[in-house]
Amino acid sequence: AYTIMGSADITICDGKHDSALGNPVEDYAAVPIFRTMCIHGNSLVIANFPDEPAKIMVSMSGLSGTYKEVDYFYVPTTHGGEVTAVVSHAGMLLAFTDRAIFNCTDNTKPPITLAVGIGCSGPKTLHARMDGSIVWQAGDGSFYSLLPGQLVPQLISSGIYLHLNEELNLSMLRNAVAAPDGQQLLFAVPTAGSPVNDMVLALGNNRQWARFNYGLSVWDMCQVDGWPGYTIAVGQQGGNTMSWVLRREVRTYTPPARTVMFVSRWLRQHPLMLAEFKPRHLYIGCYDRWDASTATIKFYKNFESTPGDTQNLKMVGKGFGELTNAPVAA
Repeated sequence: AYTIMGSADITICDGKHDSALGNPVEDYAAVPIFRTMCIHGNSLVIANFPDEPAKIMVSMSGLSGTYKEVDYFYVPTTHGGEVTAVVSHAGMLLAFTDRAIFNCTDNTKPPITLAVGIGCSGPKTLHARMDGSIVWQAGDGSFYSLLPGQLVPQLISSGIYLHLNEELNLSMLRNAVAAPDGQQLLFAVPTAGSPVNDMVLALGNNRQWARFNYGLSVWDMCQVDGWPGYTIAVGQQGGNTMSWVLRREVRTYTPPARTVMFVSRWLRQHPLMLAEFKPRHLYIGCYDRWDASTATIKFYKNFESTPGDTQNLKMVGKGFGELTNAPVAA
């Protein structure tokens, strides 16, 4: 039936039987504004909408912009009412809040809770590694990993827990970003008191961590597909918006002041510096392509936060130095 302006309702016959018209038109939902997404199977999964932060919608297979009104579900709001990330992993659709992980593979049933107390700080810290695992940063600054076939996340940052707990701005971890770089995975995170990502943490294959201070404010990072697979970061330096190719330095470029800090487990005797440490020979190795590289050694006495002595040593390859008059306790 149709309504023509200025007249009553009339019926226009199309000359075809109803059975020849196909299935009735289904009700489709408009695509709302969303904050996180992923590809699962052949569908586009979107989540966290302005008015419904716990809602997740799954598109029709092969039609990433088409959503049925009935293809949606909610994660429980008892463990954080906002979906911070979604990911397709080992055939499962996982949804994260800031304090829980849910298995949402079967969207016709309620989500299954996999972990409580372990969430994801933001979608851009969630990345897959070459061993098939996924790695992400939790809201307390710690990093977790989940291998294919596992249902319980594994803590992989226990060795640097004190640094993460004391030196990160936990309130701004939502803006942290990550990207692969060769065999490593780089995380740009905000330090304590900083609203921007001004420190880069590197995770190696054997769960070894390194920290880099490039003097940059990193907004986002990504890896270029194909060879040579450069890792590109975009952000700000000195008030100027710039982009950089990380870990690919040239001699025509003058980098800003940078600090690389590494804490060795055998060198750090006690987290509170209560154990006396008397070094007779101290060897420090660093791979560096720049000339005249030096290592700064700081000695602290027990219960003191100010170094009692500071010495600079030239790196092996361009000469070497020796410790002189080192304090008894360091």
